[in-house]
Amino acid sequence: MDTNSSFVVTCFIIDDEQASHAALQRLIASVPWLKITGQSYSSAQAIEMIRAKRPDLLFLDVKMPGISGLELLGKIDSPKPQVILTTAFREYALEGYEHDAIAFLLKPFSMSRFNSAVTKAKELLMAKAVQLQGSAVYIADDDSDHDQAAAQLPFEDDSIWIYSGKKHHHFKLHEIYAVQGLKDYVKVHSSMGVIVVKGNIGSIERKLPASEFVRIHRSYIVNRSAIRVIEGNTLKMPDGVNFTIPASKNKESVIEKLLNRKRRL
Repeated sequence: MDTNSSFVVTCFIIDDEQASHAALQRLIASVPWLKITGQSYSSAQAIEMIRAKRPDLLFLDVKMPGISGLELLGKIDSPKPQVILTTAFREYALEGYEHDAIAFLLKPFSMSRFNSAVTKAKELLMAKAVQLQGSAVYIADDDSDHDQAAAQLPFEDDSIWIYSGKKHHHFKLHEIYAVQGLKDYVKVHSSMGVIVVKGNIGSIERKLPASEFVRIHRSYIVNRSAIRVIEGNTLKMPDGVNFTIPASKNKESVIEKLLNRKRRL
């Protein structure tokens, strides 16, 4: 299934101001994969609507009459939707993140910030969907705090440990096909599936030998030994995993690094 093209994120708008509803409606309409399935002007009304319709994502104002947006989050049944907080009050940002909000949009916010927030929501929802379908996907904490613990685990020259999903995962180097860096997390593509690690691509790159793993782009590291075919700009790997070398004047240099085992990054 091509989840990127067919994945739809259902969303609710919860805000006590008509102008905020109108602004969000315009922004949501500009994103093909977002679909509004409910709107409410009060948290009390929204609770039952959320229970009935189970949206994927909430656009939630913080300061509202009666039950506040943050109080509402404590009343929603699990599994809870992703939450993007929308408010004119900057001081609620920290408390919002403590309630597991994935983004905080300070009114008035730009289309760029809106797109960044909803894209993050979609990526997290897609990862959860793959997990439910049985693939090895884990939404993980940043592994930077766990390097010392991993260092105490049994060491082998041809393997690494990656902290993900509150577990240390042991990989033989040949099992890792590629590492893909996204905005807030990293995808490790392997023969066992995909693990999602919160953090940056550099935290994984430091654990991989440069003699075998080549940085073909700021967002991609590939295992040269896993490449089966190089066709034009496309690197074909096992299990249908393919990566494209971004078009640039350095393309030939990148391919040379992939072909020449004596070259290092």
